[in-house]
Amino acid sequence: MSKRYFEFSEGTSNKFWEVWVEGNNVFTRYGKIGASGQTTIKDQGSPASAQQLHDKLIKEKTGKGYQEKNGNGAAAPPAAAPSAPKAPAKAAAAPAAPRQDVVVEEGFRRFEFVEGTSSKFWEVKVEDSQQIVRYGKIGTEGQTKEKDFDSASEAKADTKKLIAEKTGKGYVEVGVKPPAPTNPALEKAIADNPDDEGNWRVFADWLIEQGESWGEVIAAAVQGKPNKAKQDATAKELLGDLDGASIEWANGVIGHLDLQPGEAEEGQMEETLERVLKHPAGHFLRKLTLGLPPHEDLEWHMEGLADAIASAGPLPFLETLDMSPDAEHMDQPSWRRVGNLGDLWAAAPNLKELLLQGSAGSDDGNPINFGKIDAPALEKLTFKSGGLDKKAPEQLGAAKLPKLKHLELMFGTEDYGCSSTVASLKGILDGSGLPALERLGLMNSEWETELIEAVAKSKILPRLKVVDFSMGVMHTAAADALLKHADSFKHLKELVLEDNFFSEADQARVKKALPNASFGEQKSDDDPEYRYTTIAE
Repeated sequence: MSKRYFEFSEGTSNKFWEVWVEGNNVFTRYGKIGASGQTTIKDQGSPASAQQLHDKLIKEKTGKGYQEKNGNGAAAPPAAAPSAPKAPAKAAAAPAAPRQDVVVEEGFRRFEFVEGTSSKFWEVKVEDSQQIVRYGKIGTEGQTKEKDFDSASEAKADTKKLIAEKTGKGYVEVGVKPPAPTNPALEKAIADNPDDEGNWRVFADWLIEQGESWGEVIAAAVQGKPNKAKQDATAKELLGDLDGASIEWANGVIGHLDLQPGEAEEGQMEETLERVLKHPAGHFLRKLTLGLPPHEDLEWHMEGLADAIASAGPLPFLETLDMSPDAEHMDQPSWRRVGNLGDLWAAAPNLKELLLQGSAGSDDGNPINFGKIDAPALEKLTFKSGGLDKKAPEQLGAAKLPKLKHLELMFGTEDYGCSSTVASLKGILDGSGLPALERLGLMNSEWETELIEAVAKSKILPRLKVVDFSMGVMHTAAADALLKHADSFKHLKELVLEDNFFSEADQARVKKALPNASFGEQKSDDDPEYRYTTIAE
């Protein structure tokens, strides 16, 4: 089959890509225009499968903006036949230590290891659900390996693991801009009193002394003369063409970042987030609002966002992380999942408010994993769900959260992924790790008497001010259980029972025994055989 040749030129990117089929094998050659590039081979097992992959790859490349040159790509030389290995140079000196000004091909991350006579590089890139790895001696093109995964999230997770292994062996990343200078003492002074202009001035002067030009932007803003043109230009550069993205400035730094795109290319939202957070102004972010990343397949999750936060951290000023906004492009709560948040705690050590939304998800990924929770400043956590995995209440119940005052969990139904049970609440109801808790919401559940009795007999109840059982299926049986345990709930400032199925008669008798009960609006109980939680599918 004849070769098909494509080029992509945009901004500083200037690349070519060529593909052809020989028998069962698909050959691709790619690189910078003007270079010989690299060649990869994939054995598909049959000519038909090879042709299918050939067509798929072309569709992917043209979808990313590559243009076919009808075989006339004179800028790129024809593929060279594999040459015999070169003889090693005599008495070659070891290359210099890895430099940060190394030019790395777009999309790749490059790591180098230089020690004694060893001089190696290792590069990695993820494209959709494919992982591309290049490795070899520094100064050579090396070898390329490609690995396909079932999903982009699996490819990213494996890549993260490989990077950790390489850095653990002494590889150093090159070709990246050094992080902005930090001064923990000065930053702590700002965090303790963010409205003190003197602290900001001292920090701005220190940044300028370190050669960080953003110090001048901070200094101007603190003097009441913000460089709006610079801030607007920076926001445009950082956000690019991402839809539904905005930045709010304060004291010359980013105070609030809001990313809620309705449309975006695969990975664009995650890349934008990491780019903003790694900017000198992003280091001071106090509030971060993140919508659900758009996805062309049925993979609706937020794992890449959590990874971006972890990669950019620590973010010592981040106090509010809201990952709960509804998404216009996906209106099925059970299809979305949060994923792994295990690295969040180290990245946001002073987090005060965490708002989440997610259920089982539409793929086979992890619904939620808090990991080992270390959140000494956390005061509020809410989790909106139509199918809450049992890991959420179990991991929260095992954690030490000394300042948490407000905990709100919505459970949903088993049909939509809820694996939580009343038994999953054991650690929370024991309360030993929640000494400051005042408001406990155990909401949107199919449990009635079982839940009421468990809370009534719990160790944590006497310390609470508000208990919220709203959005569930409670009716007469629940009213009977509340009356049975009325003495346990009398001390509460409020017992929230809204959005259930209580009849007017049941409301009246509960209200008589528990004046602190609030019923608000109730769902219609026209069909007692079909009582439902407020959030499910």
